Amino acid sequence: MSDQFSASEHLVGYLYQIRYALFILLKKIRDESGIELSIEQLDDVAFERQGEPIELLQLKHHISKKAALTDSSPDLWKTIRVWSTQIAENPNRFNEVILTLITTSKAPELTIPSWLKRDEHRDETKALNNLISIANKSNSKTNKPAYDAFLSLSDQQKIMLVSRIYVIDGSPNIRDVESKIAQEIHLLSRFPGSLKSRLEGWWFKIVIDHLMSDEYNTIKGVELQRKIYDLQDELGKENLPNDFPEILEMDEEELSENERIFVHQLRLILLGKTRLRIAVGDYYRAFQQRTKWLSEGLIYPGELERYESYLVGEWRRQFEIMKEDMGDTLPNQDRMAELGKNLFRWFETNNFTPIRPSYIDSYLSRGSYHLLANRLRVGWHPEFLERLGHLIAQAANQVS
Repeated sequence: MSDQFSASEHLVGYLYQIRYALFILLKKIRDESGIELSIEQLDDVAFERQGEPIELLQLKHHISKKAALTDSSPDLWKTIRVWSTQIAENPNRFNEVILTLITTSKAPELTIPSWLKRDEHRDETKALNNLISIANKSNSKTNKPAYDAFLSLSDQQKIMLVSRIYVIDGSPNIRDVESKIAQEIHLLSRFPGSLKSRLEGWWFKIVIDHLMSDEYNTIKGVELQRKIYDLQDELGKENLPNDFPEILEMDEEELSENERIFVHQLRLILLGKTRLRIAVGDYYRAFQQRTKWLSEGLIYPGELERYESYLVGEWRRQFEIMKEDMGDTLPNQDRMAELGKNLFRWFETNNFTPIRPSYIDSYLSRGSYHLLANRLRVGWHPEFLERLGHLIAQAANQVS
């Protein structure tokens, strides 16, 4: 159980770094859009300006609320070791760099961490003297590499190191940081929850690409600003977010029986296998997207009903034209399938009807037609109702 807890703590710690980095960058770009950020390169998190580090951050997250940051805390000394090593290797680079230790633990009064906070009790001299004393006298095997790294610095380097360190204790945990992010963006959209969830989803993808890169790179604050602007546009009155942008092909077996009526419709007009798989993908994407919009309150049922009524109206116009072209004599089966395929082709390629003026992805209208076809409100074959009407009754019986 202890190993499992330790693994969980480490995993949460990594996720904490990613989420906290977003929180800090959101705050910093309010004043400086040119700021850049890196994760797990110069430090846990680092901020740069024009290629030079301006702040290095060590983040310590603890699941237990009882954790304390004391004079002998491994969290403190691991951090000291990291920064001491960096100063020893490149002393000139860190003369003006702020070194910030962010921890969910609390620093008790009259301790080294408490003297390094950014408040009226800050006392760099006391902190330095106690660091030297502990490093010389302590028998801690865990902290010994950190003691050695710190003591190897020159007196001037020790003074410089301590002068650059700032401890932020009692920081919000990984759940509370999510709330802090929400507070940062709550005035940016009518739907701050939707903006936050999409922004975090984008952020995690960006960080993964950042961490997987073989070359040194940074995440630019301007990228975050542009993404926020894009999401603001998507969540505006004239638009909606597209959460399923990837073209999808699916087998009909991935749908329930009640969801395959539109597939029977397409089989009546002898649609090919590949186009059938694409149609199933459009159906699924449209269903998922509409459900997500409704669950987030981004769209109302009445708006979807009006949209569907418009689609049905457009279909009816073209369906009646097809019936007139057939004439009074019912054509043979192959001809009816051909007419139905031509009708479907028209809707598939020409009838892009956006649900809102600025929403540009056409799969929603195609998928919505499949949803309507699944309820037999629209159809492609001239005799679709006569041939498939019994499926609606079967589906109703299965539900009841």
